[in-house]
Amino acid sequence: MQRVLLTVISLGLSLLSSTLLLTAMCTNNWIVRPTVWGNYYEGLQKFCLLSKCESLQRDWVYNVFVLGFLSLGAVAGFTCNILSLLVQICGKKELMHRFVRNAGLLSVMGTMIGMSVYTGRYTRNFPLAFHGWSFFLAWCCFPLSLAAATIAMVNEIFHKREEAS
Repeated sequence: MQRVLLTVISLGLSLLSSTLLLTAMCTNNWIVRPTVWGNYYEGLQKFCLLSKCESLQRDWVYNVFVLGFLSLGAVAGFTCNILSLLVQICGKKELMHRFVRNAGLLSVMGTMIGMSVYTGRYTRNFPLAFHGWSFFLAWCCFPLSLAAATIAMVNEIFHKREEAS
Protein backbone atom coordinates (compact mmCIF):
# COMPACT_ATOMS: atom_id res chain seq x y z
CA MET A 1 0.00 0.00 0.00
CA GLN A 2 2.85 2.39 0.87
CA ARG A 3 4.52 1.73 -2.47
CA VAL A 4 1.35 2.48 -4.41
CA LEU A 5 0.82 5.71 -2.49
CA LEU A 6 4.40 6.88 -3.10
CA THR A 7 4.06 6.04 -6.80
CA VAL A 8 0.81 7.99 -7.11
CA ILE A 9 2.33 11.00 -5.31
CA SER A 10 5.42 10.88 -7.52
CA LEU A 11 3.38 10.65 -10.71
CA GLY A 12 1.06 13.44 -9.57
CA LEU A 13 3.95 15.79 -8.82
CA SER A 14 5.58 14.92 -12.13
CA LEU A 15 2.38 15.58 -14.05
CA LEU A 16 1.81 18.88 -12.22
CA SER A 17 5.39 19.99 -12.84
CA SER A 18 5.27 19.14 -16.55
CA THR A 19 1.92 20.84 -17.03
CA LEU A 20 3.08 24.02 -15.29
CA LEU A 21 6.35 24.05 -17.24
CA LEU A 22 4.55 23.62 -20.55
CA THR A 23 2.13 26.41 -19.59
CA ALA A 24 5.03 28.71 -18.74
CA MET A 25 6.86 27.88 -21.97
CA CYS A 26 3.81 28.79 -24.09
CA THR A 27 3.25 32.24 -22.57
CA ASN A 28 4.86 35.64 -23.12
CA ASN A 29 5.16 36.77 -19.52
CA TRP A 30 8.76 35.83 -18.76
CA ILE A 31 9.89 39.46 -18.73
CA VAL A 32 7.40 42.29 -18.32
CA ARG A 33 8.80 45.81 -18.49
CA PRO A 34 6.85 49.08 -18.57
CA THR A 35 7.86 51.47 -21.36
CA VAL A 36 6.65 54.86 -22.57
CA TRP A 37 4.50 53.14 -25.23
CA GLY A 38 3.05 50.46 -22.95
CA ASN A 39 4.23 47.20 -21.43
CA TYR A 40 6.90 45.15 -23.16
CA TYR A 41 6.28 41.40 -22.83
CA GLU A 42 8.90 38.78 -23.61
CA GLY A 43 8.42 35.05 -23.79
CA LEU A 44 10.81 32.30 -24.76
CA GLN A 45 10.21 32.67 -28.49
CA LYS A 46 8.70 36.11 -29.10
CA PHE A 47 8.29 39.58 -27.64
CA CYS A 48 5.27 41.88 -27.76
CA LEU A 49 4.91 45.66 -27.62
CA LEU A 50 1.66 47.51 -28.31
CA SER A 51 -0.14 44.25 -29.19
CA LYS A 52 2.38 43.58 -31.96
CA CYS A 53 4.47 40.45 -31.48
CA GLU A 54 7.68 39.48 -33.24
CA SER A 55 10.00 36.49 -33.07
CA LEU A 56 13.07 36.63 -30.88
CA GLN A 57 16.30 35.97 -32.72
CA ARG A 58 18.64 34.32 -30.26
CA ASP A 59 21.92 32.43 -30.55
CA TRP A 60 22.42 28.66 -30.67
CA VAL A 61 23.13 28.52 -26.93
CA TYR A 62 19.61 29.77 -26.27
CA ASN A 63 18.03 27.30 -28.68
CA VAL A 64 19.92 24.32 -27.30
CA PHE A 65 20.28 25.04 -23.60
CA VAL A 66 17.09 26.97 -22.89
CA LEU A 67 14.46 25.81 -25.37
CA GLY A 68 15.92 22.34 -25.77
CA PHE A 69 16.38 21.49 -22.11
CA LEU A 70 13.10 23.05 -20.98
CA SER A 71 11.31 21.04 -23.67
CA LEU A 72 13.17 17.94 -22.52
CA GLY A 73 12.06 18.61 -18.94
CA ALA A 74 8.41 18.96 -19.93
CA VAL A 75 8.38 15.97 -22.29
CA ALA A 76 10.21 13.72 -19.81
CA GLY A 77 7.58 14.43 -17.15
CA PHE A 78 4.70 13.60 -19.49
CA THR A 79 6.54 10.54 -20.82
CA CYS A 80 7.08 9.37 -17.25
CA ASN A 81 3.35 9.43 -16.60
CA ILE A 82 2.27 7.83 -19.87
CA LEU A 83 4.85 5.03 -19.77
CA SER A 84 4.16 4.23 -16.15
CA LEU A 85 0.45 3.84 -16.88
CA LEU A 86 1.16 1.60 -19.87
CA VAL A 87 3.60 -0.54 -17.92
CA GLN A 88 1.14 -0.74 -15.01
CA ILE A 89 -1.50 -2.10 -17.39
CA CYS A 90 0.99 -4.66 -18.72
CA GLY A 91 1.76 -5.79 -15.18
CA LYS A 92 5.51 -5.09 -15.17
CA LYS A 93 5.65 -3.05 -11.98
CA GLU A 94 9.42 -3.13 -11.53
CA LEU A 95 9.91 -1.72 -15.01
CA MET A 96 7.33 0.98 -14.24
CA HIS A 97 9.27 2.18 -11.21
CA ARG A 98 12.46 2.44 -13.30
CA PHE A 99 10.62 4.51 -15.92
CA VAL A 100 9.24 6.82 -13.24
CA ARG A 101 12.65 7.28 -11.63
CA ASN A 102 14.65 7.81 -14.83
CA ALA A 103 12.14 10.10 -16.52
CA GLY A 104 11.81 12.05 -13.28
CA LEU A 105 15.57 12.58 -13.09
CA LEU A 106 15.65 13.60 -16.74
CA SER A 107 12.87 16.10 -16.08
CA VAL A 108 14.78 17.56 -13.11
CA MET A 109 17.99 17.93 -15.10
CA GLY A 110 16.28 19.44 -18.14
CA THR A 111 14.37 22.00 -16.08
CA MET A 112 17.39 22.93 -13.97
CA ILE A 113 19.75 23.38 -16.92
CA GLY A 114 17.25 25.29 -19.04
CA MET A 115 16.19 27.67 -16.26
CA SER A 116 19.74 28.21 -15.01
CA VAL A 117 21.05 29.16 -18.45
CA TYR A 118 18.04 31.41 -19.12
CA THR A 119 18.34 33.15 -15.75
CA GLY A 120 22.11 33.51 -15.80
CA ARG A 121 22.61 34.52 -19.39
CA TYR A 122 19.43 36.20 -20.59
CA THR A 123 17.84 37.89 -17.57
CA ARG A 124 20.73 39.14 -15.46
CA ASN A 125 20.27 42.71 -16.75
CA PHE A 126 16.67 42.84 -15.55
CA PRO A 127 15.73 43.52 -11.91
CA LEU A 128 13.60 40.88 -10.25
CA ALA A 129 10.58 43.19 -10.50
CA PHE A 130 10.58 42.76 -14.31
CA HIS A 131 10.34 38.97 -14.22
CA GLY A 132 6.81 37.86 -15.06
CA TRP A 133 4.67 35.06 -13.72
CA SER A 134 5.81 32.63 -16.42
CA PHE A 135 9.40 32.92 -15.21
CA PHE A 136 8.43 32.18 -11.61
CA LEU A 137 6.08 29.38 -12.67
CA ALA A 138 8.90 27.68 -14.57
CA TRP A 139 11.19 27.95 -11.54
CA CYS A 140 8.44 26.40 -9.38
CA CYS A 141 8.51 23.35 -11.65
CA PHE A 142 12.06 22.51 -10.64
CA PRO A 143 11.32 21.71 -6.95
CA LEU A 144 8.14 19.85 -7.97
CA SER A 145 10.02 17.61 -10.41
CA LEU A 146 12.84 17.20 -7.88
CA ALA A 147 10.32 16.08 -5.24
CA ALA A 148 8.74 13.64 -7.72
CA ALA A 149 12.12 12.12 -8.62
CA THR A 150 13.18 11.91 -4.96
CA ILE A 151 9.95 10.16 -3.96
CA ALA A 152 10.37 7.72 -6.85
CA MET A 153 13.94 6.90 -5.75
CA VAL A 154 12.91 6.51 -2.09
CA ASN A 155 10.08 4.25 -3.22
CA GLU A 156 12.51 2.06 -5.13
CA ILE A 157 14.94 1.88 -2.19
CA PHE A 158 12.13 0.84 0.18
CA HIS A 159 11.01 -1.82 -2.28
CA LYS A 160 14.52 -3.28 -2.64
CA ARG A 161 14.90 -3.43 1.16
CA GLU A 162 11.55 -5.23 1.47
CA GLU A 163 12.61 -7.77 -1.14
CA ALA A 164 15.97 -8.34 0.60
CA SER A 165 14.42 -9.07 3.98
